[in-house]
Amino acid sequence: MTVAEQILPGTGDRVVVRDRSSGAVVQDLAVDTPEAVAAQVARARAAQPAWGALGVRGRAKLVKRARKELARDRAEILGLLERETGKARFDVVGELMGICLDLGLLSRRAARWLATERVSPRPMFGKRAYVAYRPRGVVGIISPWNAPLNLALGDAIPALLAGNAVIIKPSELAPLAVQRAIFGVLAPIARWRGYRATYPQLSRIVLAPRT
Repeated sequence: MTVAEQILPGTGDRVVVRDRSSGAVVQDLAVDTPEAVAAQVARARAAQPAWGALGVRGRAKLVKRARKELARDRAEILGLLERETGKARFDVVGELMGICLDLGLLSRRAARWLATERVSPRPMFGKRAYVAYRPRGVVGIISPWNAPLNLALGDAIPALLAGNAVIIKPSELAPLAVQRAIFGVLAPIARWRGYRATYPQLSRIVLAPRT
């Protein structure tokens, strides 16, 4: 089976994810329309100011809890990674472990890395100059299939810590583990009262026919 065969000809608005070892269908997913994508981005943009207002330490506290959620759901995530990428268990365990390590490291150091810095104002002597980090708004991530978890969440985690909302478009060849993991990453955030209304939208991946 070639990679291209995972998109069935004539399906139009559907993406069929197949087991790369057997060719069996793992899941049949709907493709979001351009209008649906635009609506999701709009909802993310509306939710972002409240998320950004939490401050980096508040965001880090919530994001760090995602590690427990991912560890609790590891069997399901690893099983999906194996089936949709064709990798051995040893390889996919390393991918999930990498994300868990990133969650811990970035959550611990985000406050220091994002702190306002005083810098030299030269050549404007007699002045003070600072570098302040502010959220950009909504971050869109388009990730490939070969390391789907690392290459999607590896960018999403720092973007969330920096105060942004995130929309992820994973590869159509391997979207399932990313989708499952996103629920784990966002579950602690969803339990934050001010974010609950937008959680279903933010936890939903955006699918398009091709990455």
